[in-house]
Amino acid sequence: MIKIKRCSLLVIGSVVLFSLIITLSSCSGGFAGSGGAMATGTVLINLSGSSPSAIFSVSSRNAIPWPPNDEGNYILDKIDFVITLTGGGGTKRFEAKGEENIRAAVSAGWWDVNVKAYYPDKNTLYAEGNDRVDVKAEQNNSVTVIMNRAFKDDPFEDDPATTYTVTFNANIAGAAGTTAIQTHTIGQTQALTLNGFIREGFTFIGWSTTAQAIGSTPTYTNGESVSDLSPTAGSNVTLYAVWDFALEAGDPGPGGGIIFYVAPAGFTVQMVNPADNYTAYYLEAAPSDAPNGAPATLVWIPNTSGVYNDVLGTSEAIGEGRKNTALILAAVAGEPAGAPAANACNIYDSTNNWFLPSKGELYEMYNFHAAYPGLIPGLTAFYYLYWSSSSHSVETNFAWVQDFDTGTQEYSDKNGPTWVRPIRAF
Repeated sequence: MIKIKRCSLLVIGSVVLFSLIITLSSCSGGFAGSGGAMATGTVLINLSGSSPSAIFSVSSRNAIPWPPNDEGNYILDKIDFVITLTGGGGTKRFEAKGEENIRAAVSAGWWDVNVKAYYPDKNTLYAEGNDRVDVKAEQNNSVTVIMNRAFKDDPFEDDPATTYTVTFNANIAGAAGTTAIQTHTIGQTQALTLNGFIREGFTFIGWSTTAQAIGSTPTYTNGESVSDLSPTAGSNVTLYAVWDFALEAGDPGPGGGIIFYVAPAGFTVQMVNPADNYTAYYLEAAPSDAPNGAPATLVWIPNTSGVYNDVLGTSEAIGEGRKNTALILAAVAGEPAGAPAANACNIYDSTNNWFLPSKGELYEMYNFHAAYPGLIPGLTAFYYLYWSSSSHSVETNFAWVQDFDTGTQEYSDKNGPTWVRPIRAF
């Protein structure tokens, strides 16, 4: 009788081992043949094993429990075993499922025992073991077959039949950085990739399975251990970053100035090339008037300029100031006098993308100043009129200014010296 009585799992270095204790029994019995009577017996192969929860446990992300499981349920009955006995002048081969009993005949003497275990696809070999046993007549004979299996050859590791991918979406315009795609295995727990996205002015607070608004409650925290985000092999799960505002009006801004406007829903920053448009949530006033380090009143465009009346396409709304500034500078390209107000903003700190604010943006700066006087440095000193980047739509030799004393907006001759405060949008 051959009986696989027990399975146990060991971990040695990078190899998973589990053992099958096989009992072979041979009983006296004769049969006709040239050699006369021969000791024979009944072969019983019992692949039922023991309780998987007790013997098939291993603490390693790369070590698949034996036997493999399907959504947490052990499937020993689905495993394909091939047992080959070589001895007694011949070879006997048996195929069986886990928990199945097989009966055959075996003679006394030396037998080489080879056991192979396959995943349910019947093609992927999970483990293999070999040993040799001397089968004695009329007594039980046991042999322990060590089944060897390497971690690195784990067919479940990147097998699309048992894995799914997790991709990460920044879920906010203007984000920098990346977060690496992961491969997860169904039935296993794995830590999510740590967030690699960065967004100026925002704090990352976790991941959600759907795109959520800023400040929402995340489903998963950064690096949280998860399992079975998808029950479907070969599928993809997208997790969306959840953000919260890191700044509010009155806070110091990343450019060294003061945040004076926050738009929870965001606004579009218009660029000369529409493909370069981006979404911003904050407006920041520069820490001082322009020119940086030596504030002074500046003209919009001198009346000696050949394009004094020809700057076209400027607008007044929030989000238009950066485009306006670029249009002004492009219009005076080649003009010796240039556009002092716009240029002073453009070179105020080029790494932070300062620009001359639009009429609407300048008005929001006034609103903040009126509510919190003194928080934006310098606005209470000297003169109260400040240039916008918005040219008057009819009186083309005029541009809009903001009075920081009365709150009114009026238009002024472009050749008139007026104060300039750069801003940036992010």
